[in-house]
Amino acid sequence: MEDNPILNEDQQSDEHMEYTPEDSHMPSQECSSQGTRKRKSRGDPLVDAIKNVVILGDKIEKALDKLVVIEMEIHHKKSIVGSELAKMDLTSMEKFTALRKITRDPKAVLSFWDCEEGVARLECVRVRCLAIGSRESIGNTASHP
Repeated sequence: MEDNPILNEDQQSDEHMEYTPEDSHMPSQECSSQGTRKRKSRGDPLVDAIKNVVILGDKIEKALDKLVVIEMEIHHKKSIVGSELAKMDLTSMEKFTALRKITRDPKAVLSFWDCEEGVARLECVRVRCLAIGSRESIGNTASHP
């Protein structure tokens, strides 16, 4: 082949090299190593996704463990509401009604145990569960105009 004055030296030297079909499809060593470095720096999306799933799974597991503990606590508190109501100055029907209303709702169970023990808890039961005011407050409102 004759030298073409328009082509620069690199192009002329490429012109004289023989290429096989395998060579034309293979990336150069330089490109290949750069691609590997780029992939490593960006991270494999599948590996990143799996790591995120594992992290999310750990968070879900911890949250579920907390929920189980709370549920067990509510279950225990719910199971002893009846014995606490038995100590109170209520009729059997009032005790049954209060027990049914309190144990239906986990918030009501927690609210029941949040009331101070003794007279305050009895008043909470009367007001919240039985929809009646305290006997003292009823008596006081009747004597005052």
